[in-house]
Amino acid sequence: MQLQNIDLMLLFGIVLPNPFSGRKIKNMLFDVFNIRKGKTPPFIDEIAEKDNAHIVRLKGEIDMFSIPDIRQYAQTAQEKRGALQKNIIVDFEKVTHVDSATIAVLLRALFMVKHERHKFALINVTEELKDNLKIAKLEKAIPIYDSEESALKSFATKKQS
Repeated sequence: MQLQNIDLMLLFGIVLPNPFSGRKIKNMLFDVFNIRKGKTPPFIDEIAEKDNAHIVRLKGEIDMFSIPDIRQYAQTAQEKRGALQKNIIVDFEKVTHVDSATIAVLLRALFMVKHERHKFALINVTEELKDNLKIAKLEKAIPIYDSEESALKSFATKKQS
């Protein structure tokens, strides 16, 4: 399968069939992330709270290989901890690589957060991610700010659309 097809599948949320049952996969992922033990997965540097927002600081490579883990963690965080009950800021300062699959995850997160009537923003975005957003013609769809403070300030002043 060509890379573009995989990216399109990720973008539209198409999941390939898996030989394991849903419960078995979920248990395996829980063990991988040590969520039961309260440990943070390897792609998250920190999750902080400030002014009615969760600030998710990512690290390392965010690409088609880490996307399934990120999706599972986000779903589990929402189910177990109500992660979407606040505005979300995603910090890319410590991210070393992104690919076009990252956009699919960001769009999904944006729609989920907006569905809950909260706001979503990115900070410290890499040039690589900015380029991918421009290629996909989505640079205006996902709010990008220069700093955490400017994102928080925008949350206080903008009304949810």
